[in-house]
Amino acid sequence: MKYITAILLIAVVAFSGCAAQQPADEQPGEISVDIGPSETEVKTFQILLTTGHFIPDSIEVDKGDTVRLLIRSIDADHDIAIPDFGVNELLPEGAEVEIEFVADKKGEFPFHCSLMCAGFEDLSGTIIVN
Repeated sequence: MKYITAILLIAVVAFSGCAAQQPADEQPGEISVDIGPSETEVKTFQILLTTGHFIPDSIEVDKGDTVRLLIRSIDADHDIAIPDFGVNELLPEGAEVEIEFVADKKGEFPFHCSLMCAGFEDLSGTIIVN
């Protein structure tokens, strides 16, 4: 019986020591990990193509951001070319196409439809990377 009492006493002391070290604002079972501030961010933009226009035709992000474009063409098949970021993607009429790339350099970078469609010669825009 002495041994059981001694073991129970050691267990209670050990448990109370562990419980005392747990921060008051955390609940049991939660893990708090501070990984520091995020260096990059995902910026998502919805873009509509209609009658010769990208809407919006200019987007602004920060260097290092992951850029996610959700693009829908409503009048015809088009594409989007962003040569400075290696993007060239077909945009079928009516379908939403998701494109991601990292804005890894600062400046102003043009994007455009590279398909030769009558009346859509000015189908273009700009990505501004700060």
